[in-house]
Amino acid sequence: MEFRATIDSDRDFVGKHSISRGVCNEQPEVFEFCYTLEHEGVIFGIGGLRLITPQVAWAHVDMTTFALKRIKTCYRVVGDVITNCARENGIRRVQAYVDLEFPDAIRMAQHLGFERESVMRNFIDGKPAGLYTRMFP
Repeated sequence: MEFRATIDSDRDFVGKHSISRGVCNEQPEVFEFCYTLEHEGVIFGIGGLRLITPQVAWAHVDMTTFALKRIKTCYRVVGDVITNCARENGIRRVQAYVDLEFPDAIRMAQHLGFERESVMRNFIDGKPAGLYTRMFP
């Protein structure tokens, strides 16, 4: 598996093959750090970090159906990328907003080392979301 810079066609591909129920369409328009996870020419997912403040970032990850056969490896690799990006850029807190009605998203956040901090009622389309965070010393 390898990472490379994300291009627009990657977003289109993930939007058509997402396991995240279309969450790709709700990602921020600009990421300071954005990557595409690819294996043997097949896109497994895209993700990135968007700075909220110089030390706080929002994480976004959207995997494709092609990642399912190697999902645990994907979790490990993506978790390592988040860790390295945070440490290299002085980011102390990474947070993710997770649809609480989507168990696979909760599982992904937990596998990536995030812990649930709070629940936000009426977050998107009137549905609750969990605020999951990961701290870096």
